[in-house]
Amino acid sequence: MSTRRILILHKISPYQYLLRRPSLLTYCPPHSRILSRFKKTHAAHYQTLRALEKFLRASRIPYVKKRRGQMRDYRGFDLIVSVGGDGTFLEAARHLTDQYILGINSDPVWSVGRLCTAHPGNMTKVLRRILSGKFRVRPLHRLELTISRE
Repeated sequence: MSTRRILILHKISPYQYLLRRPSLLTYCPPHSRILSRFKKTHAAHYQTLRALEKFLRASRIPYVKKRRGQMRDYRGFDLIVSVGGDGTFLEAARHLTDQYILGINSDPVWSVGRLCTAHPGNMTKVLRRILSGKFRVRPLHRLELTISRE
């Protein structure tokens, strides 16, 4: 696959979301289990994102990184890489034209990623296969409608 440019589309972690809305922190005591979980998933997500960027820089592959919801025009990109879970993947898929998409579940412990092929443990292996052209495309339909068994 010719990868001239990659778009990384990533989510905002729940912890980061809380920090942007301090009024919500009143519902989460500082030492609560939920806040602790949010911090762990935040760390896992951004560790995955950093590892992806490190791999792309080492491979000398140009990329642009955008937060989910910031970009809708994917022209000029060969591969869209969503980092998060199924929500991030589906948002990215909505705006595809003729690009490939790879979903990376950034925290499989807490994030649902049934549509994501990769995760932190296999991410570089999957990317190497894609970059070498040794990958299989799996078409996914976003909507299926059955009327009278047809």
